[in-house]
Amino acid sequence: MTTYYLIRHGETEANQSGILQGHLDVPLSDTGRKQAELAARALSQVEFDEIYSSDLCRAMETARIILAGQENKRAAVVNPEEGLREINCGVLQGKTLAEAEKIWPEVYKELKRDPLNAPRPGGESYLDFYRRAVAAFERIRESVRRKGLTEGAVAIVAHGGTIRSLLAYAKGQVVNPASEAVANCSISVVKEEGSSLAIVKENCVEHLLALGFDPREKAQMYRW
Repeated sequence: MTTYYLIRHGETEANQSGILQGHLDVPLSDTGRKQAELAARALSQVEFDEIYSSDLCRAMETARIILAGQENKRAAVVNPEEGLREINCGVLQGKTLAEAEKIWPEVYKELKRDPLNAPRPGGESYLDFYRRAVAAFERIRESVRRKGLTEGAVAIVAHGGTIRSLLAYAKGQVVNPASEAVANCSISVVKEEGSSLAIVKENCVEHLLALGFDPREKAQMYRW
């Protein structure tokens, strides 16, 4: 059955500053490009049949670096999928958590009280975001089945919240917004087993430790 590799995009300057990016189109930082190159090296022999990515540039750039590193290029292009975008943070985009709390204290309080269902003004609730991410994943799975790639490998390059949502879905759960954050350029692996999904690897960062820090620590600091 198909094996799906879920890869978060590399770090951005906004990640480094703790800024809520959401749908903002922010490029990779120099560190993010190095992370993407290390992820590409770790995945170079996987032989992806297809590579899908959020259409935001930080994910697309990461995906293209991974594609360029493939030793046997079965996948010819990166397929953009808008449904894989990060949660739409609405008016909170471009702000840090501290700024959001100061400017919109009631919104911040409600998001803390009910993180799954409370909407971000002008954006999404986490539950709506989860449903969007799952729908995009199911579209990808259906496309893979139609193409007869049922024994292959597929890369999905996306965002921390998107991958958290897909990992929860693979476990048969609704996403918990307070669950462990997904690190930049971490690799998670989900395999189809009949009609079910099994997690083989989750939030793996061993390939990134050569940069001298554990990206999971930074991701946990700024998740929301």
